[in-house]
Amino acid sequence: MESENNKTLTRKEKEFLYHRTDIIHFASKVFGEYGYNKATVDKIAKESGYSKGSIYNYFKSKRELFLEVVIKILNDIEQIIDECFVQNNTRQSLERYFKNLSAYFSENRSAYEILMREVYELRKGGLKKESPKLLEKIVHLNSKIAGKLSSSVKIRNLDKDELAYIVTLLHSSFFFLQMKINLSPNNKEKILKLLTKVTFDGILK
Repeated sequence: MESENNKTLTRKEKEFLYHRTDIIHFASKVFGEYGYNKATVDKIAKESGYSKGSIYNYFKSKRELFLEVVIKILNDIEQIIDECFVQNNTRQSLERYFKNLSAYFSENRSAYEILMREVYELRKGGLKKESPKLLEKIVHLNSKIAGKLSSSVKIRNLDKDELAYIVTLLHSSFFFLQMKINLSPNNKEKILKLLTKVTFDGILK
């Protein structure tokens, strides 16, 4: 295991990172089940097996822990982007992205609940001041998908910023369609193929 600057971590640093990651994992379940306002550090402590005091050794507040949970989810999504947009066929890549993203949220319902319920409230507030790291990650993901699309498909008179807005709309559509998938999983393939079709026929064709 290595740090961001490629220096090998010490045993103590590895243990710190392991416990921090472990707490984020269990906190995600609690935030997903209860929502941010009703989730408490006590509930996270009970779910994770860490003491409340131990959690505060790794995170200064419930808010800081929550923001790190959201960043972890967005990092997972970025990994899905990198895995899916690897071929020249952009339509297939986008379809694969929606399919893998749907599978991720089906397996991680807490992540889906957190993004559906909480992220709009985050962006509505002073996220730039509160967590520049999280805001930067959100902007980066939209730009990354926009770049993947624009590099292999002729866009209809859309500049870079406009394409990033389109990606935001695609994700909004995806999240609401995922609600239907959660209720009727047998229609998953049909729904996701339709989303890809609408994307290309309406915007990217």
